[in-house]
Amino acid sequence: MQSLGSRKEEEQALKRAHNRLVAAYLRGIILSRLKKEQLSGYGLLVKLNKELNLCVGPGTLYSNLYALERLGLVKISASGRKRVCMLTPKGETIIDSVQESKSLRHTLFLISQEVFSNLE
Repeated sequence: MQSLGSRKEEEQALKRAHNRLVAAYLRGIILSRLKKEQLSGYGLLVKLNKELNLCVGPGTLYSNLYALERLGLVKISASGRKRVCMLTPKGETIIDSVQESKSLRHTLFLISQEVFSNLE
């Protein structure tokens, strides 16, 4: 029989893994969208919500954009009052290899490598 402490720890670990998978999936969608065109954060939010019918809030979007920027996959630069998001060469390489593979398993693996590399 599992103790209460180990069960709680297991639930927390599963929740962290779930959150990381969702983030990896969303980051893959963001990279794929930025492959098509450079967009402001707001423009990306509108595209995700309207075209893909994804209910993504600004906090979720921007935290993932900044994470992609820290990983060197996205560059965010000022353009007047807007901040424009674009793929870096590293980001293009990642998304190109994902699009060439056409395998969901491979896609999730490639995108989530960075996410899971820091498991605690």
